[in-house]
Amino acid sequence: MEQPNRREFVRAKVSLPARLEPLEGKDLELARSGLGFTLFRASEQPDPLEEFVSTMHSGSQTDILYRCFKSLNSKLDFIIEQLTLPVEKSPASFKEVVELSGSGFKCISEEPLEEGAYVKVDLLIPSTVQFRVELIAEIIRSEQQPNGKHVIAARIVEIDETSRDAIIESVFKRQRKVIRKEKAHRRDRGE
Repeated sequence: MEQPNRREFVRAKVSLPARLEPLEGKDLELARSGLGFTLFRASEQPDPLEEFVSTMHSGSQTDILYRCFKSLNSKLDFIIEQLTLPVEKSPASFKEVVELSGSGFKCISEEPLEEGAYVKVDLLIPSTVQFRVELIAEIIRSEQQPNGKHVIAARIVEIDETSRDAIIESVFKRQRKVIRKEKAHRRDRGE
């Protein structure tokens, strides 16, 4: 008999870059009290694209144009930030997320992270309009591998629904791709 899925969200194997920043002091208290969203860049200022699109007539062409602008804007913001970051926050601090769902992720890290720690995560998902997803996660497991690296499992504790939708969209795209490959492989073998 098949075991039911106990997870709220479907997960997929991925390979995505993410920056994990352990939270301390006031930031940690904000996250623990449910106000971690105030640490997200999006909460700092209104989105000028939202204002621009609100003045346009709605329709499919407007929606397509908005998605293109939003994607381009997200990527440009990321590039500008990377060019102006201090050395200690350079891209070398990125981890590889190897499994992802709408409720959590697994990543590979050179450094261990303590179980129960809260981290602010910048997750890059190139296949979505959102491109960069900000979230707060709690480390639920950190296991050292024979190669010295650590597999870290984390549960998402704070995320806006647009970002969660971007993660779910990415997971479903990945699953569709895997299913197509499997079907093609079976067809090639004559099954």
